[in-house]
Amino acid sequence: MHNDFVAEFPQSKEVFNAKTFLIMNQNYPGNWKLSVQQIIVESNSVVSEIRVETNEKVEIGISIIKLMDGKIINIREFWPEPFDIPKWRTLLLQY
Repeated sequence: MHNDFVAEFPQSKEVFNAKTFLIMNQNYPGNWKLSVQQIIVESNSVVSEIRVETNEKVEIGISIIKLMDGKIINIREFWPEPFDIPKWRTLLLQY
């Protein structure tokens, strides 16, 4: 990670430096399995979609990652909550 690394969770307004970001991830509670769904790279920007499975649920995480000098300088993580399909869109489904 870059010396000026910052990680942001806009939904909860959390901000981490490199040390606290690693500590947070190392101490994440429970047993979980992470799988990368996709990664998109464009110049010094990366977007990743991950799937995290625990005994209780499955979560999807989206990260927007900025690179500087070949190192990660910024991560913005989003953890969207699942929701039911609005009734007005059910007739538009293709599957």
